[in-house]
Amino acid sequence: MRYKDITGKRFWRWTVLRYDHGDDGAIWLCRCDCGTEKTVSAHTLKNGQSKSCGCFKADRAHEFHTRHGESASNRTPEYTSWSDMRNRCNWSGCKQFKDYGGRGIKVCERWSSYQNFLVDMGRKPPKTTLERIDNDGNYEPGNCRWATRKEQSANRRTDARTRIIKWNGESKSLRGWMIATGLTRKSILKLLERGIAVQLPMLR
Repeated sequence: MRYKDITGKRFWRWTVLRYDHGDDGAIWLCRCDCGTEKTVSAHTLKNGQSKSCGCFKADRAHEFHTRHGESASNRTPEYTSWSDMRNRCNWSGCKQFKDYGGRGIKVCERWSSYQNFLVDMGRKPPKTTLERIDNDGNYEPGNCRWATRKEQSANRRTDARTRIIKWNGESKSLRGWMIATGLTRKSILKLLERGIAVQLPMLR
């Protein structure tokens, strides 16, 4: 019997361990992040109906009622950005998953908590959205900011021309090295002329 093998894939808090039973690969044994193992249907995994063994719902209920006033009926812009970020990276049913979780972009463990995300990012300024400074990097402190559409557009244009620079055993985009070192684009390009190894084509 043929079915799509989803062993090892993550769906929210579930990690698929192995096929269990059912026609067309219907039922899979999964492990929740909390350690609970349970059989789950492929359908409910893929459509997001099953996100965990039940701990996800309990945690969300706790986080909804925080000292910051976020609630299920009163979703703040910051909470919406946090939730959308996690959807893009963790839920294969999200339309944007292929451009985020599908290509390896992750949300850091610290930001699995909305409280930590809010502490690190602060409140969302008007007319901004959540942006990763290095578009090949993860959602994590130091690589995210609230940015206007103009700032995001400029970042995308820069990224389109960026090569990966390997320096002192680390690989980063040009923009990533600019952030890490505080050097300007011109200064880093001068350093490259002195023999720093690169992995991808030169900037045009």
